[in-house]
Amino acid sequence: MIAAVEVNDEYRVELRTDRKLTDYTPDEAEKLADELCDAASEARRKHATDMRIEYIGRAFEHGFDQDEGDAA
Repeated sequence: MIAAVEVNDEYRVELRTDRKLTDYTPDEAEKLADELCDAASEARRKHATDMRIEYIGRAFEHGFDQDEGDAA
């Protein structure tokens, strides 16, 4: 493995390489680019999912009950 791509807890895409300067064959470069794009999509999906959960939690936290007699 020349490089590894993953999403961290801050929704950022991490790229780990064996060397600071690495050259790739065209096929390797395309594969790495695909992995980076896949990881970016995963980071966006995780962030959106987590923010939706946080938003729903806040909605419940700040919600209120209304008695039926109070309804217009």
